[in-house]
Amino acid sequence: MRIKKRRFGRDGESPYATGATHVIKIGFDARGPKATRPFPGKLPGFLICRDSLNENGNLMVDHECMIALGSQYTPEAIAKAKAMQFKAPTGTLPTEIFFVLSNNAKAAGDSWDYPSTFAESYECWRKDGLFCSGNGERATRKNPDGTKGIIACVPAGREGSTVQEFCPQSTSNPRECKAHSRLSLCLYTLDANDTPQPLSKALGWQARFRFDTSSECSPPRVLAELDQAATRLNGHIAGITGALTYLIQKKRYGGNGGGVGITGQVVFTLSEPDISDRERDLFQQRIQMSQQALIEGPVAETPNVNPFEQENAPCKEPETVDAEIHGEPEESPFDESPLQQSPAATDLPPSALDGVSDEDLADSLEAFVGDQLAAYAMYTHKGEEHRIDDINWFFDGAQGAKDQARRQLLRRICQDLHDTPGTTFEIIVHKEATE
Repeated sequence: MRIKKRRFGRDGESPYATGATHVIKIGFDARGPKATRPFPGKLPGFLICRDSLNENGNLMVDHECMIALGSQYTPEAIAKAKAMQFKAPTGTLPTEIFFVLSNNAKAAGDSWDYPSTFAESYECWRKDGLFCSGNGERATRKNPDGTKGIIACVPAGREGSTVQEFCPQSTSNPRECKAHSRLSLCLYTLDANDTPQPLSKALGWQARFRFDTSSECSPPRVLAELDQAATRLNGHIAGITGALTYLIQKKRYGGNGGGVGITGQVVFTLSEPDISDRERDLFQQRIQMSQQALIEGPVAETPNVNPFEQENAPCKEPETVDAEIHGEPEESPFDESPLQQSPAATDLPPSALDGVSDEDLADSLEAFVGDQLAAYAMYTHKGEEHRIDDINWFFDGAQGAKDQARRQLLRRICQDLHDTPGTTFEIIVHKEATE
């Protein structure tokens, strides 16, 4: 879900429909023994808890996960981090954890939504629980008699609204209504052979770790990273890895009594090598399907199954197994690329390539790929994949159908490069178009 009427969002699914099993914490309740209200404590790193409360009403620390992150993250180290907070020695708690995205992005108009990965909403909490929750257009608010009603959601700063229309809860001092966001990730570590292993040994790859924040800075940064990857990969982001990095920084507070304070900040980054590899695989897949379509005609799409989205798997007859012997199936997001094939097409749509000669396209392609032509040009013949390493191959076919197929493949490769977001492919024109 993305908040509406902010420069970075719109709504979608319920923000809490993530099925989290664990919580990533950077703070804790530091109230004294006689205090009745929570007091925020600040941790010098990440703390992994189960999404379950103990007998004292606090989240249960998952010590197995903490030890998996490093043998030094013992219960004693955690107690020291809570006692010393930002004054704790460097390395008392982990400051970098690695994740893999579990779900693909979903197109939403001119933007993207991230079901079960990222969500945000406006929330107002009071002593008796959640008072109001909205998405920038509509909100669910608790009535005095305990029932709930739907009202207009007009938070402070909403685009197209006047100051007089702003919700009082979002303009109060201290502000009652705040923007909340939630990330849901699958965390992993690397073993001695650099093989990814699920952080939670008990739940394996099915474990989901949520990170909640009311920071106004985090959502735009997270969405910028996700949006860039989703645009480059046409939404196929499941299986992309990344890292959460914890930084301790100074923050300047404005208003009366403002000053400089120390705060923790979490930075969300995705792996550029992963994105580049996936981008290349998607491009090669489109070229391969286009060549197959040129030779054999349109082919039926056979999408690969994303191991994180079991509802997309083909149906089959149920079979009876002994659960105690076989256990639950566990699939790693690293076992198989969750790419989905694009529909094949035999005709190029109107584009900037119309009217450009085959020779000019060959010059443009050669200038773009340099000596890496084989990474971009391939075709399948009699079930075998062939890669092209000489630009002259496109003009060496015998006259007739074979020559036409090679020229069409050249135009298809250039068309896909031209249409792929983020590429710097340029068309060099200095010859007349061929028939």
